[in-house]
Amino acid sequence: FEIENWSIEGSLLELGTRSIDIVPIPGHEPASIAIYDAQTGLLITGDTLYPGRLYVGDFVAFRSSIRRLVEFTSCRQVTWVLGTHIEMTNQPGGDFEIRSPSHPNERKLEVTREHLLELNEAVTGMGDEAKHEVHDDFIIAPV
Repeated sequence: FEIENWSIEGSLLELGTRSIDIVPIPGHEPASIAIYDAQTGLLITGDTLYPGRLYVGDFVAFRSSIRRLVEFTSCRQVTWVLGTHIEMTNQPGGDFEIRSPSHPNERKLEVTREHLLELNEAVTGMGDEAKHEVHDDFIIAPV
């Protein structure tokens, strides 16, 4: 991204007439990032938060990243949180089989900041080790 002074709190990326925030969110994968667009209020979280199995590789980093996103969004308008795909049905806690070629009755992609707060509460309550936990709109899945 050619960002000078990269920090764990995030950095601003200038795109000409528009800028976006890039926030490092390791945990699912060491190089994971979130992208926030203040103009639209969209927070793009990749594989860190979406309606599906949230695979957690490094739990301590994941928990810190979720807390960082909660703090980051505390003073920003978030219209939607968007992950990269959907693995859940439109029924609370409903999960499609892994590698399922078809997703009938798929849940919508967007989640809200309230889901981020729910995830933060869940991982904070787990202590030092991630646990498999099914929520209505996401599943914490340690690997």
